[in-house]
Amino acid sequence: MQKLGFASIEPVRNSRPPRPAQKTSAFGVTIQDVAVISGYSTATVSRVISGRGYVRGTTAELIRAAADRLGYQPDQAAQALAERSAQARRRRAHTRQRLSA
Repeated sequence: MQKLGFASIEPVRNSRPPRPAQKTSAFGVTIQDVAVISGYSTATVSRVISGRGYVRGTTAELIRAAADRLGYQPDQAAQALAERSAQARRRRAHTRQRLSA
């Protein structure tokens, strides 16, 4: 496998030019920062980082290289909040299903 350097991280597709780099947030490196550097959407970066959904191998490799280069670490508080929201949605759906039966 070829080792990727920072200069070799370029978008594979030419759908639109990457946005100019912005300052990182007060929370450190974000998915948006990785998306800007890699040239892919935040949704694609999220799928690669979470390991959910399909992303082409070369695309995933480029995104992981950009994330490693920037020192991206998932935000545990944000993940916990998202999981609580998902649990609440499942409870509401289950309650509606029981009431309609």
